[in-house]
Amino acid sequence: MSKRFVRVISAICLIAMTATCFVGCGKTDEEKTFPEYDTGKSFYIAGWGTPYATADDFRLAKEAGFSHFIVSETYSQSGTFTAQETLDFNKDAGMTSVMHIGNHYNSELEKPNTDYTNFEEYTDRICYSDEPVFSDYATLKQWAKEHDETYGNKFAYYVNLLSAAARTSELGDTEKTQTYENYVERFCEDVLGEIKTGEKILSCDFYPIVESRGRTAIKTQWLYTLETLMYNAKQHNAKHEEFIQVVAHSNGNDTFPIATEESIRYQAYVLLNFETSGFTYFTYSSPVANYKNSCINLDKSQSLNDQYYYVKTVNAEIRAFEDIYLNYSVDGVMPVYGTENDYDVDEETGEILGNTVMRMMKKSVKKIDGVKSVTAEEDTLVSGMTDKDGNKALLITNFSNPYDGLYNTVDLTFEKSKKYTRLAVFRKGERKVYEIKDNKISLELEPGEGVFAMPA
Repeated sequence: MSKRFVRVISAICLIAMTATCFVGCGKTDEEKTFPEYDTGKSFYIAGWGTPYATADDFRLAKEAGFSHFIVSETYSQSGTFTAQETLDFNKDAGMTSVMHIGNHYNSELEKPNTDYTNFEEYTDRICYSDEPVFSDYATLKQWAKEHDETYGNKFAYYVNLLSAAARTSELGDTEKTQTYENYVERFCEDVLGEIKTGEKILSCDFYPIVESRGRTAIKTQWLYTLETLMYNAKQHNAKHEEFIQVVAHSNGNDTFPIATEESIRYQAYVLLNFETSGFTYFTYSSPVANYKNSCINLDKSQSLNDQYYYVKTVNAEIRAFEDIYLNYSVDGVMPVYGTENDYDVDEETGEILGNTVMRMMKKSVKKIDGVKSVTAEEDTLVSGMTDKDGNKALLITNFSNPYDGLYNTVDLTFEKSKKYTRLAVFRKGERKVYEIKDNKISLELEPGEGVFAMPA
């Protein structure tokens, strides 16, 4: 028998309507209990690797849901700024450029060559370094101070950090400080601490799915990395942003598989579990020969791969609830171990010795406010969220490896005292409302799928 997405325990679904119908005319007083937002907030969605250099190709990127592209600060041998054409294409397509001054992992930091004071029509942030090591912080701190003094709140100060998979020697200056917590905390305190007026970004690229001998696995440090960044972003009033792997490639240590629609969706929703407000796809395009299946090819105009359509689909899905999601803050992330998995149990504590990626988390929670219990067939992440008015929401993600093709039934029981009767669910770009019967509801998630839900 084929599985349905939502089944309500002991009852049929009473209400199922699209987003347009839900917020339109003719609502009853009961239906108005869901909060509504019109704040104009939107996700930062960027591409690493710009489109082919025609207006039509940049338009295709805009149609795929992109808002930004990383543009390298480039000069000719005579000293002429050569990135202007890209800036113009981006602007004309209704997108924004991220000026990247060219500092990458394991390279000596070079100071920006350009004064961006008059670039407001093209850019809203400057990227000073990609994957700096701890010893770079003194330089980045000085640049942050100069950035704040020069640009104020014109441009965000942007540095993309290493993940917890980095070598320990890159994370600190002594054996005691060579931890990922220290690496992130010191960046926030020493570097972002110099930004007094402008927007601060706390970003990282971690590509979680690796492939070996035809099998895929999730890297163990992924969720630990995400929670470290999320809580530090909260503490230092920074935006938390992450990267999503599209291109199949090898970096010498790991091999990353060809991305599917499910693997892209999986990465996006797991990141949303950790209050991520921005995403950069790696890559939209790539001139590197061994980087395969980016969104587009650079051999000719409008040469689109399947990955372009996968990314376009996922972007449309998450943009459908961006103005709601971005009004909420994550209170905590709860790992739920799947009942279909044969995990050992600690005889003394009763703790499930389950998914190592989940167990690596240091700040996971065991309870979500308003939720009495959650059980799931497969490993699941549940984030409890609250807006400024105290309204609650949930971000629920099927955490099983998306390449394994596992469906996942998630059963939720809400606290009786909350008196919830309906659940508004965003799934694949559509909003539907379902009845909560006797405080219970079940959701069925497809491989790699997540949902944003609001009880009322």
